[in-house]
Amino acid sequence: MKNAVVEATRLRALVEFRGDEEHPVKWITLRGLVFRQAARTVMDTKEPLLRSDWAICRCGAIFFNGAEDCVLEDSFIDQVGGNAVFVTITIAVFTVRGTQIARAGASGICFVGDPQARAVRCSTMGGFNGLTKLIARPDRKSDNYPADCLVDDCLIQLDRRVEKQTAGVE
Repeated sequence: MKNAVVEATRLRALVEFRGDEEHPVKWITLRGLVFRQAARTVMDTKEPLLRSDWAICRCGAIFFNGAEDCVLEDSFIDQVGGNAVFVTITIAVFTVRGTQIARAGASGICFVGDPQARAVRCSTMGGFNGLTKLIARPDRKSDNYPADCLVDDCLIQLDRRVEKQTAGVE
């Protein structure tokens, strides 16, 4: 035990940036970094997504809220317990480039806005109501959603190791 390395992960977010519409986080670049072993979030997936039958945890090993002109590139995200990258609320111009995500517990990269940001005629929650009723109205209630985001030249493999309703990029 004298030479043993013991790591106990209790953090859901390894790096977290929080801004808002009036005071956004700006011009952050994370480059050439390795992120490993964030805590699992499987029991925290309680927020339903619009027009979907599944829920999500609004968190990630790398979390950006209220950001502008930010970049994650040439990095490696490995064995995180939930979402690897979560980008949410008032995001403008966010790029993930040249990054490898391996063995995430949930989704690789999530772009999720405020559920109140768009006016939606109906959702599939509670039953299917037909395709014509699922179209979002063009009017916006707010700008609290990711816009102008790019995922380029990334490798996302072996995700959803803990959670089942996930996506490589959402």
